[in-house]
Amino acid sequence: MKRNKILAGIVCFSLVFCMFMTGCKAAGTGGEEPLSGSAREILTSVADTATAAAGDNIPMTVDVPVTDENVTQLLGLSAENFRSLTEDAYVLTGAIMTHAFELALVKCKDAAAAADVKKQIAEGFDAGQWICVFPEQCFVIDSGTFVLLYAGTNAGGEAVLNAFSDEAQGNVGDINIFYRFE
Repeated sequence: MKRNKILAGIVCFSLVFCMFMTGCKAAGTGGEEPLSGSAREILTSVADTATAAAGDNIPMTVDVPVTDENVTQLLGLSAENFRSLTEDAYVLTGAIMTHAFELALVKCKDAAAAADVKKQIAEGFDAGQWICVFPEQCFVIDSGTFVLLYAGTNAGGEAVLNAFSDEAQGNVGDINIFYRFE
């Protein structure tokens, strides 16, 4: 009887250890893509979760297709870099231009391209593109090959950041807050 309890304890310990190690590998930086789906699917999920948490800090939005003609205005990227570094993008903007709001997700070709796109967005995005209003903050954050851009209120940004982190199972890079309205 004592032998069976010891054996059961060893088996339980082994299972817990295996689950722990598998979890650590999945959350690491060198493994699988933490997000799955299209940019639209992921961003819609993030936006829905953030809207539920932030209420009026996330305004009503409209979809804006990303094209060679508007990619610089929407993301701060050149059309050439957009074509060469990315695979997919989805953008939501405030339905009324007097609300300074944009939420975008870009799927890049690989992690190195994502790092480059994240940097280019932070350097090229125009926080003054709205009519007579400015966002309270603009930031970019990455997860695997995805880069998320947010421009809007501080409370909305916190909700978006939390929703994106949850969607990526906590596997996100450093946040780059590149604009704050003072």
